Amino acid sequence: MKSWYELLREAWERAIEERLFGGVVERFKYGIETQKLKNVKVTDEKIKLATAGMTSTSARCHDESSAVNRGVPSIVEAEADLKKYEDFLTLCPVN
Repeated sequence: MKSWYELLREAWERAIEERLFGGVVERFKYGIETQKLKNVKVTDEKIKLATAGMTSTSARCHDESSAVNRGVPSIVEAEADLKKYEDFLTLCPVN
């Protein structure tokens, strides 16, 4: 399950780069494409979805103290986290 969440977190990171920021800023890219800024539309709803998705997936990826005792997520929880990602993709179509 941890590996699945790591992949989902990577998908979130890529979607934020490509969909939310429209490719203006990307990891390991030499420059910033300011001409693409006209396509960037950041809204409170997009920020809320991205924050919720990154928070829930990050919590499942990082090594935590056993005192946290978070446990393994259920299929229902994993499906809900995937739904957040799908909703974000719908809200942020490819430009």
